[in-house]
Amino acid sequence: MFEKPLMIISLQTYFNPESSIKQLNKISQRAQPPTPARFT
Repeated sequence: MFEKPLMIISLQTYFNPESSIKQLNKISQRAQPPTPARFT
């Protein structure tokens, strides 16, 4: 479901782990309601 964002997150994690953790927190909060359009 989250293939593209995970690829972007993996790049962010490789270059800047701290900011990627914040992004993961934001995405995890946003991913709770069904929003497939944002992840296509």
